[in-house]
Amino acid sequence: MKICVLGAGVVGVTTAYMLTRAGHDVVLIEQASGPATGTSKANGAQLSYSYVEPFASPATARKLTNYLLGTDPGIKLGLSLKPSYLAWGVRFLRNCRRAEYEKNFQNREALAELSRSSLDEIEAEIPNGAIPRTGKGKLVIAEDEKTLNGLIASARFSPDGLNELQVLNKLECAELAPTLGRTDREIFGGVYCETDEALDTQIYCSTLLSANVRNRKPVVKYDERFETIELTDGRVSAVLTHENSYPCDAVIACLGGETNKALNGFIKPLPIYPVQGYSITLPATAEAPVCSITDLKHKFVIANLGDAVRIAGFMDTNLSPQRSKARAEELLETARRLWPGIADYNAEPNFWIGQRPMTPEGLPVIKESRTPGLYINAGHGSMGYTFAAGSAARVVELVGRA
Repeated sequence: MKICVLGAGVVGVTTAYMLTRAGHDVVLIEQASGPATGTSKANGAQLSYSYVEPFASPATARKLTNYLLGTDPGIKLGLSLKPSYLAWGVRFLRNCRRAEYEKNFQNREALAELSRSSLDEIEAEIPNGAIPRTGKGKLVIAEDEKTLNGLIASARFSPDGLNELQVLNKLECAELAPTLGRTDREIFGGVYCETDEALDTQIYCSTLLSANVRNRKPVVKYDERFETIELTDGRVSAVLTHENSYPCDAVIACLGGETNKALNGFIKPLPIYPVQGYSITLPATAEAPVCSITDLKHKFVIANLGDAVRIAGFMDTNLSPQRSKARAEELLETARRLWPGIADYNAEPNFWIGQRPMTPEGLPVIKESRTPGLYINAGHGSMGYTFAAGSAARVVELVGRA
C-alpha cells in the first residue's frame, strides 16, 4: 500500500518508520527543512512509562481555581471566550470525574506499555548504540509525605518487573541528585524508576529516518507545504503539496495542534487544544544528575542529554507573546534557584516555547476519519515522545500490514 504520512515530528517519524517496517511504501511530508522542528524540537526528552497519570483528575478539579487565578507557579490557565476553548474545558471537567479519570488512566497505561515494547522492537533492528541513552532512570521528588503517598498511588508498580520502582527517602534522593543535599528546600522523598530514561528527540528522529528497515526506508519530502487531499469516489487517492502530487491509498495525519485547521472539511473537529510548554537547553556540568528528574511541585523536568541539560515544563493556555516570553525566563530562574550547579546558567540559553496538542482525556486520537483512507494520529499532549511508538503500532493495526 502507498501511504503518505503528514508531519515529521516524533509521532510522524515513528509512524512512518513502523509503516515502512510493516511493508508499506511510505512518503513522509514535512513543511520544515528537517524532522522534529516544531513541538518535538526541544521537549522534555523523557520516556516516562511509569508515570502516566492524566491531567484531568479529581485532584486537578480541586486546584482549578488556583490555575485560573495564576497562583500556581507551574500552571497558568488564561481565560478565553473562544468556543473551542470553552467546549474543550467542559469536556475536560467531565473527565475529572473519578470514573472517567480511572478509565483514562488505564488506557494511558496500556498505551505506555505498548510503546515500551514497540520501542524495544525498533531498537532491536537498528545498529546498537545508534540512539544513545543519556539519561538512565527517572526520579520524581516530593516535598511532603502527602505528595509522596500520592506519587506511590499513581506510579505504575507493575508486577512483571518492567517498571523497577523504588520509594526513596531524602538522603537516597540526594545520592541520585547531589544538588538536593546542598539546598535548603524541603524534600521528603521520591519515587525512582530505573527503567525510565531520556533520549534526544533530534537524534531519535534522524536515526529512525536513516535506518534501513528490512531493506526499506520511507521517502522523506522536506520543505513541502501540505495543501489538500485529493479524493476519488470519496476515498483518499493523493496528497497535494504546494509543489507536488503524491498518489496514495491512505494518509496518516500526524499534525498535532494543526490537525483541525489542515484537514478542515475532511474530518469532524477534534477536541485538541494547544497547551503551552517551555524548555531551556544549557551546557551540562559535572553536577548534572545522571537520571532524569521531575520536580513535581514546580511542574518541570530535568533531562541529561550528555553534553547538555534540558529543563522543560510549565503548562499554560491563552497567554500573550510577551507573557509567554516572561514565563520562559521564569522557568530558567526557577531552575537556577532550585537546582544550582547542574548546568552552566551563564551560557546563552536555548529557549523553546511550544504548543502541546492536548485532548481533555489525555489520550491521543488514533482512528480512521469520516473520509475513507484518512487516519488521525494526533493529540498526544506532553506525552508525545512516550506514546509515539505505541501510537504508531496502533496505526499499523488500523491500516494493516502490506
